[in-house]
Amino acid sequence: MNRKNSVETPRYLIDFIKKYFKIKKFVDPCPLNINFDPLKNKCALSFAWKDDTFFVNPPYSNVRKFIKYAHVQYKNHGTKIILLVKTDVICTSYFKQIFKDAFLVFVPHRIIFPKYCNPAHFTSVIISFGFGREQTFTVADM
Repeated sequence: MNRKNSVETPRYLIDFIKKYFKIKKFVDPCPLNINFDPLKNKCALSFAWKDDTFFVNPPYSNVRKFIKYAHVQYKNHGTKIILLVKTDVICTSYFKQIFKDAFLVFVPHRIIFPKYCNPAHFTSVIISFGFGREQTFTVADM
């Protein structure tokens, strides 16, 4: 896995998410691991996400699987899930099928991820499932 595929989430975004969604803590099923090895490390897509609130900043080369999996976990278990992804995923056919269950918070700037000097070349959106605001969106006030 290359360094640009999976990056640390900036602290201010974590703080914003906790405050905005009124949560004190969450589980990250795929914490940053730039040396992830599927033969040695447990894959976040191999176990149920339930009984907690989950936050996921998925590897961007595999974001579709993570969004679909998050949606299934929400539908099957009622799990509250928050994902940080590129905005281009909301224009895909698979997202169109699950949009009715999602609440989107658009990040109003290009994120500078830790250990990088320049902003990302893409815009980002926070997708949430299970917070009671489905099929709506807003722009983050940060």
